[in-house]
Amino acid sequence: MSWLNALYETYEANLDCVGELETVRGNEFTLMPISHTTQTAQLEVTITESGDFHSVQVLNKISTLIPVSDSSASRSGSKIAPHPLHDKLNYVAGDLVNYGGGKKHKTNLMLI
Repeated sequence: MSWLNALYETYEANLDCVGELETVRGNEFTLMPISHTTQTAQLEVTITESGDFHSVQVLNKISTLIPVSDSSASRSGSKIAPHPLHDKLNYVAGDLVNYGGGKKHKTNLMLI
């Protein structure tokens, strides 16, 4: 059996654990769904069904499970590949520089 097949079978055997938090020696772990990763969010922005701004809430830097694409999951440095629903403010605010932010601004927000 190849190691990739072994990984696949292990994941399939543990599907009931996907997304469930488990604490081991004070650290939280989860088996993430396929095409997901975690990112720390500081802001939660809620929009209406039509895409209009509804509200914003400051978060206490919580780790959030987010969907990613193949290119956004492996981005680094200056590679531009935004995540589908959740990202750093510099990816989603085209006018960030007008409000004191820069290209290296690292505030994360979650769109809901």
